[in-house]
Amino acid sequence: MSALFSSFKLKDVTLRNRIAVPPMCQYSARDGLTNDWHATHYASLARGGAGLLIVEATAVAPEGRITPACLGLWNDEQAVGLAQIAASIKAYGAVPGIQIGHAGRKASAQPPWEGDDHIPEGDPHGWQTIAPSAVAFGANLPRVPRAMTFDDIARVRADFVAAAKRARALRSWAAACSSCSCPTQALAGLAQGSRQVNQEIGTIHAAMEVLASNNQDIHQHVSQLHQLAEDMAEVMQVSAKASGGLIASAEQVMRDLGRFELADGPFDQVVRQLYACRTTCEQMLDQLAASGHQLFDRQYQPIPGTNPQQYHTRYDRAFEQLFRPYFDQMTAQVAGCDLVVLLTGEETYPPTHISKYSQPSTDDPAHNLAFSRDKRFHRANPMLQRTCTDTGPFLFQAYVRDIGDIYALVSVPVFHQGRHWGGLIFSLRHEALLNGGRYLS
Repeated sequence: MSALFSSFKLKDVTLRNRIAVPPMCQYSARDGLTNDWHATHYASLARGGAGLLIVEATAVAPEGRITPACLGLWNDEQAVGLAQIAASIKAYGAVPGIQIGHAGRKASAQPPWEGDDHIPEGDPHGWQTIAPSAVAFGANLPRVPRAMTFDDIARVRADFVAAAKRARALRSWAAACSSCSCPTQALAGLAQGSRQVNQEIGTIHAAMEVLASNNQDIHQHVSQLHQLAEDMAEVMQVSAKASGGLIASAEQVMRDLGRFELADGPFDQVVRQLYACRTTCEQMLDQLAASGHQLFDRQYQPIPGTNPQQYHTRYDRAFEQLFRPYFDQMTAQVAGCDLVVLLTGEETYPPTHISKYSQPSTDDPAHNLAFSRDKRFHRANPMLQRTCTDTGPFLFQAYVRDIGDIYALVSVPVFHQGRHWGGLIFSLRHEALLNGGRYLS
């Protein structure tokens, strides 16, 4: 017993004692998200003095929940809430842990106080369960699961990997918050950091205004710009060397800031809308795949008579019908947003664009360059390349289009069937993130 209150070290983790609180399901979540109950519950347990506090069973996929009221870690919105809980646990001296899992044949069940049995067939709150074999768990859980296919196994494995990566990312967020003595001080520190970022962005803004003024002539001679693209690229490279340090620093600060929730900041609003949009896009991809479309097709077929060259895939027409109206809708809903688009592959290929930039190709290459931006390769743009290959929580970039416009680019990775599919982009007028959100509702 004397060793019970002594510290314990495992690699770089030190527990203040050898008392551990095991994961205990609370059945109090909605859509896998934490709420005030979880925040209060885990903070109180941490104050109790335990060395290790493990958060309850957290599903790696929606169908992996035990009940509809279980926590999840299959998207970044859930990760934000869990990060706040991890920070509060750490603030009271305990080490936070988490139990990630998949309920398999025990899933789609009622909470204990509602029967602790499977949700009846046909109930909209239930779902199809899966397991290594079509054998029921038994007792009060009689539903026979669907035997997993090899694709199911690969998907569940990928779900565990993605959830583990999100859980690991929570550690740095909690460490940052724990440097403050209380949540109020933490928020104050974040607010100060936000003001600092705004000042830095203001510096970029001033430089952009000068560049934007110079670009007016470019807008008047866009056809010449198209012919002299290589020369312009060299000029932009020289400019990038001069301003790259400041822009790169601001991008990193914004990436780090996105881990925090300031509630009323314009950037926070954009990130929340972006995460929600990404969830909808992934669901729409699943819908197309269920209809038999091959979404990983990379056999690009040139569209005759297009300049710049455009390409068809085996899925782009169906993708266009489903996604273009949604992209138009989101562009109108997000304040300060000029476009919403999803690009895929190393070719940085958008199967469709918003209606404004998906106009039919004409005999005028300059017009096409500006307004026929769908079904083209944009691989020459390093920023769009980063968007398509980055798998972090989100990416913030200062973006100069090949037609001279200047925007703030905020993007998140999109996944399909456990594989990285592409990058979802919100392109915002740079003014929208300045002046305390004056341009954002």
